[in-house]
Order: sequence, then structure tokens, then C-alpha cells
Amino acid sequence: MNSQKKIILVDLDHTLYEVDSGNLYPDAIDFVKFAQKQNETYLFTEGDHNFQKNKIEKTGLDKIFGKNIRIYDEFLKIENSKKEFSDKDVILIDDKPLVIDGAISLGWETIRIKRGRYKNKDSQLKPNNTVKDLQTIVSGNLLL
Repeated sequence: MNSQKKIILVDLDHTLYEVDSGNLYPDAIDFVKFAQKQNETYLFTEGDHNFQKNKIEKTGLDKIFGKNIRIYDEFLKIENSKKEFSDKDVILIDDKPLVIDGAISLGWETIRIKRGRYKNKDSQLKPNNTVKDLQTIVSGNLLL
């Protein structure tokens, strides 16, 4: 990849947002602030646009990410991200094995967070890092 600053793509559901409780995970805001100091950081998610937008606004993430929010149709997260970020040096952070596999196949660096709905499912390809929470990314300085 090129020597430009990396682009961080961080997932919403089960990564920053705990779907069952309807709240952000306790480590979400500190992680996002850390990531934004390191690199250009985007929130990316998939699903019904209005439903996801309402969650983002309810949590205040819209104010933190500003224009760097991408909401894609279900199962098109990687395809649409590829179009926008294909010429960039990307670190993708997600919980979903299918998304991790797609990012690896594009040659992107990946960090798999194992919490939420997919915590007990493995991806077919091996991510660069696997963590149980976002604080591990911060303490391990995994965004360099």
C-alpha cells in the first residue's frame, strides 16, 4: 500500500453499538477519539438507512463523525466501501466474519472484534488482529 495516512473504517452494530441494550459500548467514544487522532476515521454500517441514521443520531455519533458516515444497503458494505476506498490504505474494524473476509480479499488490514451476535463465529480468512473489545485496540496501539 502507499505511504499516505490510513483510513479507518469502523462498524456500528456490535462494534460501537450494543444492539441488545440500545446503547454504545462503554469503550466506544474513547476508541473513536483515539482513532480520529491517529487517522481519518469513518463510521460505516449497513441496513435500513433511516433506522441506522436514527441510531447514529441517538448516540451522538453523528456529531463525532460528521461527514464521515456511510450507511449502505444490507450486504453491500464491502462492495460500496471498495468503490470509495479501493486506492487507500485501509484498516477495517468489524464483528461480522463475512465483512472481515471481504476486506481481507481486498488486501485491507483487518481487526475483528469478537462481541455481539457473531462473537462465536469465525471468519474463513485470518484477520490481522482479533480483539474482544475496542480498548484492546487502543492499548495495543493497533492502528499504526
